[in-house]
Amino acid sequence: KPMADTMASCRAMLKTASETGRTYVVSQNYRYSPPMWTLAGAVQSGRLGAIGQVKLDFFMGVDFGGGFRHEMPYPVIIDMSIHHFDLIRFVTGLDAVKVSGAAWNPPWSNYKGDCSSTALFEMSNGARVLYNASWCAKGAFCDWNANWQIECEKGTVTYRNGEICVHHVPELYKVARTEILPHTPPPVTAQNYVLDEFMRCVKAVHQPRTEARDNIRSVAM
Repeated sequence: KPMADTMASCRAMLKTASETGRTYVVSQNYRYSPPMWTLAGAVQSGRLGAIGQVKLDFFMGVDFGGGFRHEMPYPVIIDMSIHHFDLIRFVTGLDAVKVSGAAWNPPWSNYKGDCSSTALFEMSNGARVLYNASWCAKGAFCDWNANWQIECEKGTVTYRNGEICVHHVPELYKVARTEILPHTPPPVTAQNYVLDEFMRCVKAVHQPRTEARDNIRSVAM
């Protein structure tokens, strides 16, 4: 996470993996938690129609007590956001085609680099994803998955601190009903899923979900 520090390095890794016939996997373990697995299933089931707009808010107050993160130019983007960018692709099934963004540092931040950021992605179907992130937030914290609002043609799916809620809106803006979804976990979770899939795919000569050719699209974000 991420594959490397520059896109040039990522492409060099891809080239080497291709030339040597190796299976090269990036450990994007956030995909394989019960809530994110369930969220992706709800969105990609098609019940709510096409995705139109998405908002992710990641707000935490995190003090590492010094070290490299406090010296980075954009600590939350460089060290953390690759997880969320990869989750955006995993949950929506879409790839980003354009991005714009901004970063800043509030006066109370104990980070040297800009520790608050926003990014606006245009996705492959024309949908927009607005991503807001900070490691120096003053309260109202989320969990590590961020808070989500995914708006589709027939309703909205939200995720807040472990709770997944589906708002069914079949006609314009009138909410017909709301349901809380129980978590449906993957067969195995987190790093174990990545390693298990890696082993199975190497033996069967298949490509894992987060192999480098795919995951470089998350780095590109």
